Amino acid sequence: MSSLLGIETPVKSPTYIYYNKYGQNIYHFDLYRLQSYDDFVNIGGEEILDNPENICLIEWPELLVGRYDPTIDIEILKTNKEDEREIHILLV
Repeated sequence: MSSLLGIETPVKSPTYIYYNKYGQNIYHFDLYRLQSYDDFVNIGGEEILDNPENICLIEWPELLVGRYDPTIDIEILKTNKEDEREIHILLV
């Protein structure tokens, strides 16, 4: 996925810092530890998502249901093999 977006640095989940920024306008969020939408606003998430120039990839997006609608839904599932994943992409 990172090569499709032109990202040349390793991409890791931003679990402890809530989001990483790559290049000028690519943001990778991990909302797992946030408790409320207000928490999302406090980390600057609303401002980032409201900018139509930004590309946002969001893990654990349940906090945003009813406020933002995705344009693409990507589901990544574990398989029986340790280094293999099954990917489902849905254009919404």
